[in-house]
Amino acid sequence: MARHRSIWAWVVPLALVSALILVGAIVLRARSQASAPQPTPVVRNDTKEAAAVAFLTAVSEGRASDALAMSATEQNGPFLTDEALRASLDQAPISDIGVEGVDGDVVRLKHRVGEEETVTSLAMEPKGEQWQVERAAAEVLVAPRPEMVPVMVDGVKAEAPGYEYRVLLFPGQHQMSTGSQWLEFPNGTFTVTDLSEPEPVDATVAVADETEAGVRRVVEERLRSCAQRNELAPEGCPWNYTAPDDQPIDPESVQTSLVGDPVQDFEGPTLNEHDALATGRVSFTLQITATITVEGNPQPFDQQMEVESGYTTDLLTEAPDFTWSE
Repeated sequence: MARHRSIWAWVVPLALVSALILVGAIVLRARSQASAPQPTPVVRNDTKEAAAVAFLTAVSEGRASDALAMSATEQNGPFLTDEALRASLDQAPISDIGVEGVDGDVVRLKHRVGEEETVTSLAMEPKGEQWQVERAAAEVLVAPRPEMVPVMVDGVKAEAPGYEYRVLLFPGQHQMSTGSQWLEFPNGTFTVTDLSEPEPVDATVAVADETEAGVRRVVEERLRSCAQRNELAPEGCPWNYTAPDDQPIDPESVQTSLVGDPVQDFEGPTLNEHDALATGRVSFTLQITATITVEGNPQPFDQQMEVESGYTTDLLTEAPDFTWSE
């Protein structure tokens, strides 16, 4: 009996050790497999529907290069990059992609752009046993009015020799801006769903809501700065008082001030037809006090002067900057 107890005393521990070694080997193998790079799944585009879904999925995931590689037409440009595509998707993600129908070689994909349900039509072309989209991007015409206002789409500035831009864009929602806080495109958000014949974009420019207040502020600041100079005809200011030759005014005695609110009678800026310059008008009352000489005798001079002036402001500048005009 004593001999049998000695044998089992060795067998049981050895079995436990073996089991622990086996478990450890299994865990290490699992960890090794988990950490090893996994092969990229092969996308089979052997049907036009599958190829269309694969393309729009690449767009929806921000993979610009992959989307372009699925196109029969070679296209490139500053708006077909991962960065520009990400800017588009950040404002309106593409989701819930599915096939709505097929018309010949055109696949209609239903999906969401942001919260809106829409359908994108993709013309397809065969490539051997595979299918690919005819084109990855639409050529969208953007013609700003006024024409000399810059155009940015998804944060990227459009460039062209003239003032009409043909912008290559992926399917999805896009956002136009002027790059200035003072000017905006009221219809600047648009969605591309037809890559073959996209609609032209309404690129009419308008003065932004905060522009009048911004211009009013800089006009008032300029008027108060002019008044503090205590001059009858300060350079760069909208008034020029000339005393009669026989009644000279002592320039050292001149005091000027604005009566009441200098921008109470203020006409906001109106954009012109060609560029980002806008014009408006302002009327105010100026108080002038000084010492005037009449027939050799100095006398006090006190007069209110009604001033009306135009201004021209550049709405592409930060302030915005402006100059006085007639």
